[in-house]
Amino acid sequence: MLISMVFTATALPRTKEKTGQLETKLREAREIPAKLDVLVQLVTKYRKEDPEKAQDYGEEALRILENHPDDKQKVKILNGLSWAYGEQSEYGQALDAGNRAETLAVRIGAKQDRAVALSTLANIYLNMSLFHKALDYSLKATKASETIGYEKGWASALVSTARLQRRLKEYDKALANYKKALELTQKLGNRIGEAK
Repeated sequence: MLISMVFTATALPRTKEKTGQLETKLREAREIPAKLDVLVQLVTKYRKEDPEKAQDYGEEALRILENHPDDKQKVKILNGLSWAYGEQSEYGQALDAGNRAETLAVRIGAKQDRAVALSTLANIYLNMSLFHKALDYSLKATKASETIGYEKGWASALVSTARLQRRLKEYDKALANYKKALELTQKLGNRIGEAK
């Protein structure tokens, strides 16, 4: 059945520095902005593969941000923490961090970070089996990503939306969103998830 096609990933491959290099950079960072940059990268790196470590780095960054405010970095840290807490099934903390990230992103005009926060919140609600609420946030993330031309986020949100619609037996909508996601990922040069 075409509807049951599995899109396993929509993220484009990207090069990352090795974790050891990032940790070395963190130890060597003398200036607060450089240290925060590395902490953002470490939280992003670890949010899925080692959420506890992501939480440690994120909390370190938030402590630094108390004395050296930087809302652009803070929204990224909150987004990473939201995901990491969700991976640990710490849903209250995940929702708190995600909602704070979304609110801050709106306040400072960080539209891509807002789209990321909405997608993360959708994922948290999905993990909590609150499918209608997850769909609501996924639709918001889809619109937010499309509006700003954040194609990678848009493709990912389309797949998440389609999966939720399929789960809720909205098959025609799911199929339409799977097709849009496939077209977009092909445009972006990503062949993962394409039916063979």
